Amino acid sequence: SAIAPWSITPILMVGGAFLCFEGVEKVLHWGHSKAEAVADMPRDPESYEAERTSGAIRTDFILSAEIIAITLGGIKAEPLVTQVGVLYLISFVMTVGVYGMVAALVKIDDLGEFLARGGGGRAALGRGILAAAPYIFRVISFIGTVAMLLVGGQIILHGVPVASHSVDALLQGLPGWSRGLGLIVAELVAGGLVGLALVGAMKTGVPGKFWAWASGR
Repeated sequence: SAIAPWSITPILMVGGAFLCFEGVEKVLHWGHSKAEAVADMPRDPESYEAERTSGAIRTDFILSAEIIAITLGGIKAEPLVTQVGVLYLISFVMTVGVYGMVAALVKIDDLGEFLARGGGGRAALGRGILAAAPYIFRVISFIGTVAMLLVGGQIILHGVPVASHSVDALLQGLPGWSRGLGLIVAELVAGGLVGLALVGAMKTGVPGKFWAWASGR
């Protein structure tokens, strides 16, 4: 932001497109049957866990970069010291608050197993946590997918002035709640369309062919 302030918008657009891609991929996976999901899993549980962890870290990294870029866009007129202070504060809140909560949720089944080994009320509570854990993760997965599409779609719309102005023109004159709902729908549609286009491009191998052409291979 200090050396090349023009780079903030392209960074946001790339990250937003990635979030759209991830969101659409998750939606497409919802249509898989349980047998197909099991068939897609590698036979080695450790490699499967490593792959899922790597994917989660990549998505969280992109999302964190997007939050930092959005924050920079909102405080770019402030002095450098203020910008650094705000970024440190946002980073602390994200790391301790959001990702701390995610880490706790990941370990919720371990907590349930630990409590279930006890006696009395602790064991009943532990069994209840273990029974509820799959449903909790399904709800979190759904909310996370919708959030990725919303955030990605919002970034894309704001980064393309023509699209943003078109949506504003369509929603103009609507009551407050209808306008807010319409904006959410527009962001979801934008996120879905961009994500579908990227998923289709990946399926056809276009990015790999372009990279091979650009690198002269």
